[in-house]
Amino acid sequence: MYTIKIFSAISVLLALSTSILNVEAQLKGKYPPVDKPPPADATWTALVDQTKLIKAPIRTPGICNPVDTYCVWSCTNCLRPESDIQYCPDKNDWALTYDDGPSVNSLTILDALNARGIKATFFVIGSRVFENPDILKKIVDSGHQIGSHTWSHTPLTSQTTEQIIAEVKWTEQAIKEAVNLTPKWFRPPQGDFDDRVRGILTQLGYKIAIWDLDTFDWHS
Repeated sequence: MYTIKIFSAISVLLALSTSILNVEAQLKGKYPPVDKPPPADATWTALVDQTKLIKAPIRTPGICNPVDTYCVWSCTNCLRPESDIQYCPDKNDWALTYDDGPSVNSLTILDALNARGIKATFFVIGSRVFENPDILKKIVDSGHQIGSHTWSHTPLTSQTTEQIIAEVKWTEQAIKEAVNLTPKWFRPPQGDFDDRVRGILTQLGYKIAIWDLDTFDWHS
């Protein structure tokens, strides 16, 4: 999976809509409250050797230091080639990605993609997977790729290491229960990540996929 390099007219098909939550369709496993940073889990925390992490400080979202010591992408678009993917390896190749589902909006996009024979990557939020596993299954069954976009969509550099691990693992668990897949691509919410976040994700087996062109359809 690689990130979008050209504007696609398909993106404008995504419009805001109100959905009625189908409780019966939710995942049956025990999960934390939706849209809130999930609780840490000692077993998951132990998967990351914190002595190997860069000691970047916890940040206030939207506040950037004059000097970017820790390669904060949301501040300076700083990239680390060993962990961050922004472009396709082959010239003139591009990839289409969508964030924040699965939701009823995802179905609109899915229909448009399928009608055109186009495959995309959907970076899904764990809370939405918990609520809409049936929609995620439709995405997967149509041959599209799934990546992780955290459980709560909270900026990662504003969270502790234990919280970040929980964001990743709760989402991973939800995706696994819903479609029996373990994602290996990760998109940080709001593009907010630094060297500490990179270290955590690398140890958990993820590559970071960041965009280079934002269609801003989420402003609609």
